[in-house]
Amino acid sequence: MIEYVFFLNLPDAVERRNNMEKRFPTAIRWEATGRTEVPKTLDDRMVSRYNIKRDKHLGRCGCFFSHYRLLKHIVENKLNNVLILEDDAVLHDDSVKLEDIEIGEGLTYLGGYFHPLKMTSKDIPEVISREGLNRKSKDFRILTTMSYALSKWEYAGYILNYIDSQKRFRAIDIMLHDVPVKQYYIYPALIVDSGDTSQIDADLQKVNSTTNIHYRLKSHLK
Repeated sequence: MIEYVFFLNLPDAVERRNNMEKRFPTAIRWEATGRTEVPKTLDDRMVSRYNIKRDKHLGRCGCFFSHYRLLKHIVENKLNNVLILEDDAVLHDDSVKLEDIEIGEGLTYLGGYFHPLKMTSKDIPEVISREGLNRKSKDFRILTTMSYALSKWEYAGYILNYIDSQKRFRAIDIMLHDVPVKQYYIYPALIVDSGDTSQIDADLQKVNSTTNIHYRLKSHLK
């Protein structure tokens, strides 16, 4: 069951905020961190490819710090059964009630896409899933932090402790794979992304990176 729903949203992303409030009327807005607000220590510790544009690097830092701050809020307030959304999340089936969703004891993905362990690989992993709640193995990643849930506040603490123990940071969805917390995913995905233009990478062709209920990107289907 889900007791709390938060969505991350930048101050100037008013249309996205309005859309999310319509899609998830009970959700609480969490103000995301913009590029100009990224702490220098985070900027220095975030690993990006040598040829990445500065704006994209800072966008990744802002996304990372937004989730980090929200996880701290969850721990400080001891919030259980929390669903975290980014502001391009869309409930695939309007008949689904968030409070009735079964999540695993740990971290549960409600959407995203399957990716091999090697980030530069273009191979699409073959993942056998059953309907409902599945235990995620360490053999593949689920990327994007568009939609994930934590059953207890302690798990947010474990994630923070893991992050803080690392000398260098990577994008938050990449780091979550290695967190020592049991992970699950719901199949078919309950939440997909809206297809809005990426706020991290303006050059990204979002139409090809839209997720579907089978944890695939549109580009995977070509």
